[in-house]
Amino acid sequence: MNKHFLIAIFFIISFNGFAQTKWLIPLEENHSILEGRLYDGPDFARLPPDMEQKVRAEVWNLSRQSAGLSLVFTTRSPSIMVEYTVSRPSSMPHMPATGVSGVDLYAMDMHGKWDWVKGNYSFKDTIRYEFTIYHNARKFEKFRLFLPLYNQVENLRIGVKEDYQLIFSIPESQAPIIVYGTSIAQGACASRPAMSWTNILRRKIDYPVVNMGFSGNGLLEKELIEFIAGHEASLYVLYCLPNLIATKCISEEEIRKSLII
Repeated sequence: MNKHFLIAIFFIISFNGFAQTKWLIPLEENHSILEGRLYDGPDFARLPPDMEQKVRAEVWNLSRQSAGLSLVFTTRSPSIMVEYTVSRPSSMPHMPATGVSGVDLYAMDMHGKWDWVKGNYSFKDTIRYEFTIYHNARKFEKFRLFLPLYNQVENLRIGVKEDYQLIFSIPESQAPIIVYGTSIAQGACASRPAMSWTNILRRKIDYPVVNMGFSGNGLLEKELIEFIAGHEASLYVLYCLPNLIATKCISEEEIRKSLII
C-alpha cells in the first residue's frame, strides 16, 4: 500500500477522533465548581491572591499545588478525556509522577459507593488521561476528578464524546473539615492523588475536606492560623508537630500557646 495513502488515512482518523471529542474548560464556568479550598478564584491553587504578601514564599509556592482539590460532574459519555499542563517536573525522586502530577477519577455507583476508574495516561509536555466508562448495571453518571498533589495545574480541559453532555456540580455548602499540616497532610508520598489520606477521608465520609498541608512548612504560622480560623469549619485538624520538631523553630511553650486558646 502506498506510504502517502497510509499517512493520509492516519491523519483522517486522527482528525475524526479529535472532532468527536467535546472539550469543556472548568475555569471558564460562570460559577465556582472547584471543591477543596476556602476561596473562589480563576486558578487551581489553595490560597487566594491576597495571601501572597502575608505568607513566606515557600508556603505561597506550595499553595499553588492543587492537593485536595477536585471537580465533580455528571455525564453518560462512554469515555472521558483529561488534558492539562503543569509548571514543575512531573515526578520527584521519592514520589511517582502519578502522585505528583497525575489525576484520579472515581465514579459513584447506584449505591452511593465511589469506585476507582482505571485510565490510560501519558506524561509529556501535555499530560493526558483517557478513561473508558463501562455503563453496565451500575450505571455510572457522577464522577469526581482529584487533581495532582504536588504540582501546579494549568490549562486543564475535560473532553467527552460530542453527543453527550457534561455538567459540573457546585460544591457542597457544608462547613468543611480543614486540615493544616505538613507533607503528611499534603499527600506525600501517595501513588495516586486519591490515595492521600485527606482524599481517602473525603470519599469515606462523603464530606468536604480542605487540604492545607504544606510540605516541610507546616509551622503553625499566625498568618495561616488566622486565615483558617476566618472560615467556618465542622472540624479543624492541626498536624504540624513533625515539622515543628524537625525545624526546632519555636519552643515547646510557644507550641502550646499556639494550640491552646
